[in-house]
Amino acid sequence: MRVRPYLKLTIIGIIKYRDDLNTLIEEIGNEMYSKNFEDLFDMNDGKQVLAESYYNLAVILILLDNLIPGDVREQMVILHVRMMGG
Repeated sequence: MRVRPYLKLTIIGIIKYRDDLNTLIEEIGNEMYSKNFEDLFDMNDGKQVLAESYYNLAVILILLDNLIPGDVREQMVILHVRMMGG
């Protein structure tokens, strides 16, 4: 299975998606747009977009978990712990 050459790009894409989603949520919470959370939750489309955004992130992570072999996942966790000083 040729997962490893694309692994770095995939993880960078997931991190960017997560960061963009968190930035959007933070900006909506800080009322940087004309809509706030109450307005979004009052609209059916707003509720659907927010729910689908997090659902898509979860699906991406589950697919990634299924594609990465166990030994690679273990090495990634060890590397992360070592980099964070834990």
